Amino acid sequence: MGIPEPTLRRLPLYYRIALEEKESGEENISCTVIANKLELIPILVRKDLQQTGIIGRPKTGYILDELIQVLEKTLDYKNNKKAILVGVGNLGKALTNYPGFKQCGLSIAGLIDSDEKKVGDVINGLTICTPADIKKEMRRTRARIGIITTPASSAQDAADMLVGAGVEAIWNFAPIRLSLPDTIVIENVNFSVSLSVLNSRLLLKVK
Repeated sequence: MGIPEPTLRRLPLYYRIALEEKESGEENISCTVIANKLELIPILVRKDLQQTGIIGRPKTGYILDELIQVLEKTLDYKNNKKAILVGVGNLGKALTNYPGFKQCGLSIAGLIDSDEKKVGDVINGLTICTPADIKKEMRRTRARIGIITTPASSAQDAADMLVGAGVEAIWNFAPIRLSLPDTIVIENVNFSVSLSVLNSRLLLKVK
């Protein structure tokens, strides 16, 4: 049985805090420190970390070097995973240039766009290719992940193209529910939902 999804969504936050504490010169960290920084309760942090197999010590908590290593292994950050990005608009360009993916073990290795005016342009050392080149790009990069940053109207076609080319997982930033085979891992990033939650919380604060 794998780690529950809510825990998986919190572990990267713990990892970031562990790195920050190490950079500030600390050698140990407690569940209470992590919880306070994230406005969580310590028992939740403790239960989450128990899922990774690491054991804290009374009073001192976790040795930071050990915690960082365990989280990197659990989150598979040390295995470089390559991705093909489809849809090189403003968001696609921003993701291609984002340096933080490297820390998480992800590298965007290929770019695809149907706009002939963009084909041939170079972004962060990557040349934009046409959809007809996707299988060739998959073979060249050995990518397992597809990233979709197209408009909603083009997202399903992009997904079908990626699946046909052999990707195993899709990270979807388009505001649409995709129809995919059960064998494909899918993670949707819905900005409108996130914004709605932000607006609702803001309204509650104002009241």
